[in-house]
Amino acid sequence: MDGVSTAKDLIRHFFEASNELLNRHSQAEAFFYSWLEVLEEELQFGPLLLHLPLLEGRQTYCLDNRLEESLRHEKIKEVHEAEKIGPWLYVPIEDLGSTCFMMMAPSVAESPIFQTFCDLFPFYVVQMDKVDRLGRRVKLLRSQIAVKKAFEDDLPIGEILDALREYFLNEHVFLYSRKMGEFYAPDTTLTALDSVRVPMLDALNQTFEKGDYLKNQEFHESIKALILYPLLIDEENELLLGSFSQKNRIISTLDFSLICDFALDTHNMLRLKRLLGIG
Repeated sequence: MDGVSTAKDLIRHFFEASNELLNRHSQAEAFFYSWLEVLEEELQFGPLLLHLPLLEGRQTYCLDNRLEESLRHEKIKEVHEAEKIGPWLYVPIEDLGSTCFMMMAPSVAESPIFQTFCDLFPFYVVQMDKVDRLGRRVKLLRSQIAVKKAFEDDLPIGEILDALREYFLNEHVFLYSRKMGEFYAPDTTLTALDSVRVPMLDALNQTFEKGDYLKNQEFHESIKALILYPLLIDEENELLLGSFSQKNRIISTLDFSLICDFALDTHNMLRLKRLLGIG
């Protein structure tokens, strides 16, 4: 295959894959990580880092941690023109402002799809940002309604947590009582917890000792995207609301927002207290 047809095929594949992902995903995090996988693994367009502070949730995306570590070390906040710093090339994203930029291996700029990518990148960012912001608000509102209804219907705690879990990227949500030494969760999550009980208890104890929430991308080979959040009910009944995945490799900022929203709702805490017979 000659160079021209190769370039045409790459650009066509870029268009098709990008549009398919845009139609499939309503969360920015899922879209951008999937997009990076397509770019790097199928189009050899990488390693690549996207820094997008205009987004509401996660703002920096990359599959190669070397780029993020270098960005953190260099403390780059704005890029006004393409510039090589250390081993990496920094490229501004036109139309999105100097705080939005790409970071990449210099060889990426030599790809046949580089200019097409630069021209269309703002479109995909703006479109996904709109969808993501709307989706976040809708999911938060729907989760609030679902949880309130579950409490009002006097459902068991496992079913209430399952109503909340419906809006998560993670597949598991649970509650843990330190005083009772007991997990409350839907049956599928209780089964999953049985298989990781020892490392999960270690994570729970670390969080209780810390007295603050815990987030860990991969606490254990079977405990990924872990979020643990203390519930403020009373000092004698320490509870943690948690979520984890056995397949996700990132912590969804929406999942964290859903947990915070549930935990900071005083009505939820009063209902939970009554349901668990506390006080």
